[in-house]
Amino acid sequence: MVCFALFCITLFYFSLSYFERREALKIPIKVIAQTGPLKEGLKTDYLAELLDLSFDHPKCLEIKEVKQCLLKNPLIKTVSASYLNPETLYIDYTLRTPDLTLLDFENRALDQEGISIPIVPYFTPKNLPELYLGLKNLEELPLVYHPKKQEITQKLKKIFSQDLVRIDLSHFEENSLGKRELVVIVKPEEKRHYLRLPIQNYEKQLTRYLSLQKKIQDQELLIDLRIPDLAYLTAIH
Repeated sequence: MVCFALFCITLFYFSLSYFERREALKIPIKVIAQTGPLKEGLKTDYLAELLDLSFDHPKCLEIKEVKQCLLKNPLIKTVSASYLNPETLYIDYTLRTPDLTLLDFENRALDQEGISIPIVPYFTPKNLPELYLGLKNLEELPLVYHPKKQEITQKLKKIFSQDLVRIDLSHFEENSLGKRELVVIVKPEEKRHYLRLPIQNYEKQLTRYLSLQKKIQDQELLIDLRIPDLAYLTAIH
Protein backbone atom coordinates (compact mmCIF):
# COMPACT_ATOMS: atom_id res chain seq x y z
CA MET A 1 0.00 0.00 0.00
CA VAL A 2 2.86 2.35 0.92
CA CYS A 3 4.66 1.47 -2.33
CA PHE A 4 1.53 2.18 -4.32
CA ALA A 5 1.14 5.56 -2.58
CA LEU A 6 4.78 6.43 -3.33
CA PHE A 7 4.27 5.40 -6.94
CA CYS A 8 1.23 7.67 -7.22
CA ILE A 9 3.07 10.61 -5.65
CA THR A 10 6.05 10.11 -7.99
CA LEU A 11 3.79 9.84 -11.02
CA PHE A 12 1.95 12.99 -9.97
CA TYR A 13 5.24 14.85 -9.47
CA PHE A 14 6.57 13.97 -12.92
CA SER A 15 3.20 14.67 -14.51
CA LEU A 16 3.09 18.06 -12.80
CA SER A 17 6.68 18.86 -13.85
CA TYR A 18 5.90 17.94 -17.45
CA PHE A 19 2.70 19.97 -17.35
CA GLU A 20 4.58 22.97 -15.93
CA ARG A 21 7.24 22.70 -18.64
CA ARG A 22 4.60 22.58 -21.34
CA GLU A 23 2.72 25.47 -19.76
CA ALA A 24 5.95 27.48 -19.67
CA LEU A 25 6.09 27.27 -23.45
CA LYS A 26 2.86 29.28 -23.63
CA ILE A 27 4.64 32.27 -22.09
CA PRO A 28 6.30 34.50 -24.71
CA ILE A 29 10.08 34.87 -24.60
CA LYS A 30 11.09 38.27 -23.23
CA VAL A 31 14.81 37.81 -22.58
CA ILE A 32 17.64 36.03 -24.40
CA ALA A 33 20.74 35.14 -22.40
CA GLN A 34 23.76 33.94 -24.39
CA THR A 35 27.16 32.38 -23.76
CA GLY A 36 29.91 30.90 -25.89
CA PRO A 37 33.69 30.85 -26.42
CA LEU A 38 33.44 34.39 -27.82
CA LYS A 39 31.81 37.02 -25.64
CA GLU A 40 28.67 38.05 -27.53
CA GLY A 41 30.02 36.54 -30.75
CA LEU A 42 26.69 37.54 -32.31
CA LYS A 43 24.60 40.43 -31.10
CA THR A 44 21.60 39.37 -29.03
CA ASP A 45 19.36 41.39 -31.36
CA TYR A 46 20.67 39.30 -34.27
CA LEU A 47 19.87 36.04 -32.44
CA ALA A 48 16.37 37.38 -31.79
CA GLU A 49 16.05 38.20 -35.49
CA LEU A 50 17.08 34.66 -36.45
CA LEU A 51 14.38 33.34 -34.13
CA ASP A 52 11.84 35.86 -35.46
CA LEU A 53 11.40 37.34 -31.99
CA SER A 54 10.49 40.94 -31.31
CA PHE A 55 8.80 43.09 -28.67
CA ASP A 56 5.97 43.79 -31.10
CA HIS A 57 5.38 40.12 -31.89
CA PRO A 58 6.43 38.05 -28.86
CA LYS A 59 6.08 34.31 -29.09
CA CYS A 60 7.10 31.10 -27.40
CA LEU A 61 9.35 28.45 -28.93
CA GLU A 62 10.19 24.88 -28.11
CA ILE A 63 13.88 24.15 -27.61
CA LYS A 64 13.88 21.96 -30.72
CA GLU A 65 12.61 24.90 -32.78
CA VAL A 66 15.30 27.18 -31.34
CA LYS A 67 18.08 24.79 -32.32
CA GLN A 68 16.70 24.20 -35.81
CA CYS A 69 16.34 27.93 -36.50
CA LEU A 70 19.85 28.81 -35.31
CA LEU A 71 21.62 25.92 -37.05
CA LYS A 72 20.20 27.08 -40.39
CA ASN A 73 22.59 30.01 -40.12
CA PRO A 74 26.03 29.05 -41.52
CA LEU A 75 27.80 31.19 -38.92
CA ILE A 76 26.63 28.92 -36.09
CA LYS A 77 28.50 25.63 -35.76
CA THR A 78 26.96 24.16 -32.59
CA VAL A 79 24.15 25.28 -30.31
CA SER A 80 22.39 24.19 -27.15
CA ALA A 81 19.44 25.93 -25.55
CA SER A 82 17.22 25.80 -22.48
CA TYR A 83 14.88 27.97 -20.45
CA LEU A 84 16.29 29.63 -17.33
CA ASN A 85 12.71 30.58 -16.49
CA PRO A 86 9.51 30.74 -18.59
CA GLU A 87 10.44 34.16 -20.01
CA THR A 88 14.22 33.73 -20.43
CA LEU A 89 15.75 31.69 -23.22
CA TYR A 90 19.37 30.64 -22.66
CA ILE A 91 21.53 29.95 -25.74
CA ASP A 92 25.04 28.52 -25.70
CA TYR A 93 26.69 28.42 -29.14
CA THR A 94 29.96 28.29 -31.03
CA LEU A 95 30.68 30.13 -34.25
CA ARG A 96 32.48 28.95 -37.33
CA THR A 97 35.74 30.88 -37.72
CA PRO A 98 37.26 32.11 -41.00
CA ASP A 99 40.18 29.96 -42.15
CA LEU A 100 40.63 31.11 -45.77
CA THR A 101 39.38 34.14 -47.67
CA LEU A 102 37.33 32.92 -50.65
CA LEU A 103 38.36 35.13 -53.59
CA ASP A 104 35.55 33.92 -55.84
CA PHE A 105 33.05 36.17 -54.03
CA GLU A 106 33.19 39.40 -52.08
CA ASN A 107 33.11 39.26 -48.28
CA ARG A 108 33.31 35.47 -48.09
CA ALA A 109 35.51 33.09 -46.14
CA LEU A 110 35.67 29.34 -45.58
CA ASP A 111 36.07 27.64 -42.24
CA GLN A 112 38.19 24.49 -41.83
CA GLU A 113 35.25 22.31 -42.86
CA GLY A 114 34.82 24.22 -46.12
CA ILE A 115 31.63 26.00 -45.06
CA SER A 116 31.13 29.44 -46.60
CA ILE A 117 30.55 32.27 -44.13
CA PRO A 118 30.40 36.09 -44.40
CA ILE A 119 33.28 38.02 -42.85
CA VAL A 120 32.03 41.56 -42.25
CA PRO A 121 30.42 42.59 -39.92
CA TYR A 122 30.76 39.43 -37.86
CA PHE A 123 34.55 39.08 -37.73
CA THR A 124 37.44 41.51 -37.55
CA PRO A 125 39.23 41.35 -40.93
CA LYS A 126 42.44 39.33 -40.63
CA ASN A 127 45.34 38.62 -42.94
CA LEU A 128 44.03 35.19 -43.96
CA PRO A 129 45.45 33.11 -46.82
CA GLU A 130 43.38 33.46 -49.98
CA LEU A 131 41.72 30.63 -51.87
CA TYR A 132 40.49 30.77 -55.47
CA LEU A 133 38.34 27.91 -56.75
CA GLY A 134 36.91 29.30 -59.99
CA LEU A 135 33.32 29.13 -58.71
CA LYS A 136 30.44 30.67 -60.65
CA ASN A 137 28.02 30.51 -57.72
CA LEU A 138 28.14 29.42 -54.09
CA GLU A 139 25.83 26.47 -54.72
CA GLU A 140 28.78 24.77 -56.48
CA LEU A 141 30.97 24.94 -53.37
CA PRO A 142 30.23 21.50 -51.79
CA LEU A 143 30.94 19.77 -55.12
CA VAL A 144 33.97 21.83 -56.19
CA TYR A 145 35.70 22.09 -52.81
CA HIS A 146 35.75 18.39 -52.04
CA PRO A 147 37.77 16.66 -49.25
CA LYS A 148 40.88 16.15 -51.40
CA LYS A 149 41.15 19.89 -52.04
CA GLN A 150 40.47 20.64 -48.38
CA GLU A 151 43.29 18.29 -47.41
CA ILE A 152 45.68 20.06 -49.79
CA THR A 153 44.83 23.53 -48.50
CA GLN A 154 45.35 22.46 -44.89
CA LYS A 155 48.71 20.85 -45.75
CA LEU A 156 49.84 24.01 -47.54
CA LYS A 157 48.80 26.12 -44.57
CA LYS A 158 50.85 23.89 -42.30
CA ILE A 159 53.90 23.90 -44.58
CA PHE A 160 54.04 27.65 -45.23
CA SER A 161 52.28 29.07 -42.17
CA GLN A 162 52.44 32.89 -42.24
CA ASP A 163 54.23 32.91 -45.62
CA LEU A 164 51.19 31.58 -47.50
CA VAL A 165 49.44 34.25 -49.57
CA ARG A 166 47.15 32.40 -51.99
CA ILE A 167 46.12 28.96 -53.23
CA ASP A 168 44.61 28.69 -56.71
CA LEU A 169 42.73 25.44 -57.36
CA SER A 170 40.80 26.67 -60.40
CA HIS A 171 42.81 24.40 -62.76
CA PHE A 172 42.81 21.39 -60.45
CA GLU A 173 40.39 19.33 -62.57
CA GLU A 174 41.03 20.47 -66.13
CA ASN A 175 40.10 17.92 -68.82
CA SER A 176 43.56 18.23 -70.33
CA LEU A 177 46.30 16.74 -68.13
CA GLY A 178 48.71 19.36 -69.46
CA LYS A 179 46.53 22.16 -68.06
CA ARG A 180 46.05 20.66 -64.60
CA GLU A 181 48.05 22.47 -61.95
CA LEU A 182 48.11 23.79 -58.43
CA VAL A 183 49.23 27.41 -58.11
CA VAL A 184 50.54 28.66 -54.79
CA ILE A 185 51.76 32.16 -53.94
CA VAL A 186 54.09 32.49 -50.97
CA LYS A 187 56.00 35.43 -49.53
CA PRO A 188 58.99 34.16 -47.53
CA GLU A 189 60.37 37.70 -47.19
CA GLU A 190 59.43 40.88 -49.06
CA LYS A 191 59.32 39.13 -52.43
CA ARG A 192 56.61 36.81 -53.71
CA HIS A 193 57.16 33.38 -55.23
CA TYR A 194 54.57 32.07 -57.67
CA LEU A 195 54.70 28.28 -57.60
CA ARG A 196 53.20 26.12 -60.37
CA LEU A 197 52.86 22.59 -59.06
CA PRO A 198 51.62 19.24 -60.42
CA ILE A 199 48.49 17.76 -58.90
CA GLN A 200 50.25 14.45 -58.34
CA ASN A 201 53.41 14.45 -56.19
CA TYR A 202 53.09 18.17 -55.39
CA GLU A 203 54.55 17.55 -51.92
CA LYS A 204 57.75 16.10 -53.39
CA GLN A 205 58.15 19.13 -55.63
CA LEU A 206 57.49 21.44 -52.70
CA THR A 207 60.40 19.81 -50.89
CA ARG A 208 62.56 20.79 -53.88
CA TYR A 209 61.33 24.38 -53.61
CA LEU A 210 61.91 24.57 -49.86
CA SER A 211 65.52 23.48 -50.34
CA LEU A 212 65.98 26.51 -52.65
CA GLN A 213 63.89 29.02 -50.74
CA LYS A 214 66.57 30.67 -48.59
CA LYS A 215 68.82 31.23 -51.62
CA ILE A 216 66.10 32.97 -53.64
CA GLN A 217 63.90 34.63 -51.03
CA ASP A 218 65.07 38.13 -52.02
CA GLN A 219 63.87 37.67 -55.62
CA GLU A 220 60.38 37.92 -57.15
CA LEU A 221 60.07 34.67 -59.10
CA LEU A 222 57.76 32.42 -61.08
CA ILE A 223 58.83 28.87 -60.26
CA ASP A 224 57.52 26.05 -62.44
CA LEU A 225 57.75 22.73 -60.59
CA ARG A 226 55.40 20.69 -62.74
CA ILE A 227 58.14 18.51 -64.27
CA PRO A 228 59.52 15.90 -61.82
CA ASP A 229 62.96 16.69 -60.36
CA LEU A 230 63.16 20.03 -62.16
CA ALA A 231 62.50 23.67 -61.23
CA TYR A 232 62.30 26.43 -63.83
CA LEU A 233 62.86 29.89 -62.35
CA THR A 234 61.75 33.04 -64.16
CA ALA A 235 62.37 36.49 -62.71
CA ILE A 236 59.35 38.81 -62.46
CA HIS A 237 60.14 42.47 -63.02
